[in-house]
Amino acid sequence: MAARAGALGRGRAAARKDGAWQRLVHGYTRREKLILGILGLVLFLALWELAADAGLLNPVIVSSPSRVGSAFGGQWTSGQLLADLSVTMIEFVVGFGLSIVIGVVLGIAMGLSRLFEYMADPFVWFIYSAPLIALYPLLIVWLGLGIAYFSPYPVGFWTTSFAFGLYLLVAGGRAVARKD
Repeated sequence: MAARAGALGRGRAAARKDGAWQRLVHGYTRREKLILGILGLVLFLALWELAADAGLLNPVIVSSPSRVGSAFGGQWTSGQLLADLSVTMIEFVVGFGLSIVIGVVLGIAMGLSRLFEYMADPFVWFIYSAPLIALYPLLIVWLGLGIAYFSPYPVGFWTTSFAFGLYLLVAGGRAVARKD
């Protein structure tokens, strides 16, 4: 009888162990993407840090994650990061605001007037089809590097959102009856 009770006890312990294992496997499968994503990121950062420490990466071109984290922490505590972020947000709002205002006016005009559409279309297609990365050096040469509302950065934000919104408005204007 005692031997049978011992066997039952071992069976219950094994069942508890199996239940814990099943819960662990079930928890992993539910969060597999998250777990593997975090693991991949940690592995990438560890290899990057090792490569930087071994001297395989030129520190002038690519820094190490620990140096990036240290610089981020230093800028955060000094308040410089928030100041730079506020300048970037102002430039983004100005650029996006310009794209909305100019895009709405031009889009409605192009959608309602075929003559105006034919006149403005080559310029709009130039902005829409040109690779934006190629326009940024030109914007820097034309506008300079100064931080102002007409620096290359708001204009860069403007070029990225202008043409797409404009063509949506042109399509809407075409749907309305034209008065030529």
